[in-house]
Amino acid sequence: MHPYKALTERFQRIDFSRKPTPYNVVEKPLILNREVERYSGEDFRVNNIVVVEVLGELVEATYGPKGLEKMILGGDGVVWVTSDCQTILEKLEFDYPTAKSIASLVTALGREVGDGRKTAVLLTASFLSESRKLIEQGFSPHEVIEGYEWAATRAIQHYRHLAIDLNIADKLELTRLTSNMFLGEAGKLGELCVEAALKLREKLGYNFDLNAVRFTKMEGGTLEESRLVEGFVIRRELADESMPRRVSNASIMVLKGEIRDKKRGYTDYEHTISVEDPAEIEAVRESRVKRFRETVTRIKETGANVVILEQGIDPLAAKMLSDVSIMVVRRFTIEDLERIAQATGAQIIYDVNDLSNKALGYARLVEIRKHHGHEWMFIEGCRNPRSLTLLLKGLSERSLNEWERKLRCALTALKVAFQNPRVVLGGGAADLEVSRMLHEEAGDLNPRRRIIVQRFANSLLYPIEALIKNAGLDPLSILPTMKAKHRGGEKHVGFNALEGKIADMSTLKIYDSLAVKESAISSAVEAASVILRIDDYVKAKTLEGKAKAEKLIEDSRSREYKKKLYREHRLETAEP
Repeated sequence: MHPYKALTERFQRIDFSRKPTPYNVVEKPLILNREVERYSGEDFRVNNIVVVEVLGELVEATYGPKGLEKMILGGDGVVWVTSDCQTILEKLEFDYPTAKSIASLVTALGREVGDGRKTAVLLTASFLSESRKLIEQGFSPHEVIEGYEWAATRAIQHYRHLAIDLNIADKLELTRLTSNMFLGEAGKLGELCVEAALKLREKLGYNFDLNAVRFTKMEGGTLEESRLVEGFVIRRELADESMPRRVSNASIMVLKGEIRDKKRGYTDYEHTISVEDPAEIEAVRESRVKRFRETVTRIKETGANVVILEQGIDPLAAKMLSDVSIMVVRRFTIEDLERIAQATGAQIIYDVNDLSNKALGYARLVEIRKHHGHEWMFIEGCRNPRSLTLLLKGLSERSLNEWERKLRCALTALKVAFQNPRVVLGGGAADLEVSRMLHEEAGDLNPRRRIIVQRFANSLLYPIEALIKNAGLDPLSILPTMKAKHRGGEKHVGFNALEGKIADMSTLKIYDSLAVKESAISSAVEAASVILRIDDYVKAKTLEGKAKAEKLIEDSRSREYKKKLYREHRLETAEP
């Protein structure tokens, strides 16, 4: 066939009725697995913001001295009733990643400064709520982020300018710093917390370890009966009932291990003694008695009259120690042994054959006391304690756990106050003044930056609105009056939530820690910026059962761990 004719026939077979596919609508190649979930675009960003707004509404009702509590049913069936922000966000077990990031922010803030967690959540929600409106008006996320960062820097500078020095030697002023956590009958706990912090600062310095305070919860009694013990309190009983229950001017030996016959093995055969003569049985018994008598003699020669023992003690040895009026209390964790040693000044002895009176600690009193059917050991009156015990009494374990959380937060806040004793006026007075100053500065900025800074300044007032609302009043009627007073030069004006009225915070001496305020604002702006930068979310397929095990085997470097996975999931693949 002629080449020209063949080309003509091929040309005639082309279907000219089909339109060509435009370049811009060509289907994209599939990169991600079809089972992978992906969300992107402006709608996803808005969803993230709405999630944080919901968290803000959740925390808002718990804010301030008149905040309410939340009842949470955990996944393990335990019911929690709390107003603690960290506990609320942890126990709700969010699946949404944005909510998890806010929960992480709260945990980090509580660990660093102890307070300001609710403020950080409220500010983050407010910043994002305002940013959503700005983006809808045509502002880009990066433009909003830059404006927020500039405003946050200026706000922190203004807070520092307004700050005053707190007299950390004044116990009353330190108590006022944590007064919002302990109201009414709980005021005693605030005083105990300050007393504990001052003693730790005296013994360990400004950067004391919070683990030096042990919280012992004793059900029964009232909060007013709670007290600070310069020593150690724990629920324990005597090793032998005939031992003394009270020892004054105690010389305390802290002994790791046990006072028993040494184990030779783990089988019956290894613990079997073969004898051919009945007289040998008595010899074995005498040998055992002799060993224990030698141990008791060595303990007595050191001058110890109280022995704190990590593990158990043979009944025969306990009886011998009782006969020489030595108190023995047993079964402690290594952490408790270390605390007792720090409180009494003792050194932990690791070998019962290596005893010395130089390793003994001292306490004015060691006593076993009975409380609600349980026996408790009290070590009190230590000379130079480096560990303290806050003994909390209350009607229920739930309420005691809640007070323990608050006390831990208060101790952290006091530690931060010792390191940075600068404070600003509370009750929203400093926030109102900084907001006013930012509004004034915004007038000198370009129009777009001015709008962002003004929205930031408005967001600073969200915690004050929550404070007023939880006091049972209308923020729309109270807040404008407070703003007007600040514009008139009354920069000390704030809101007294306890009495539900506007008041002079400098007269009432209500303070907020400057370090806490700075951390809350910086963390809130950082969290808001991270969320605004996210416009795409890819969720990989959740692996379960054997598929999950195979993935773990693939990623693991541990041969033993791989073998364990093979056995548990009965995988057919040969073991590595």
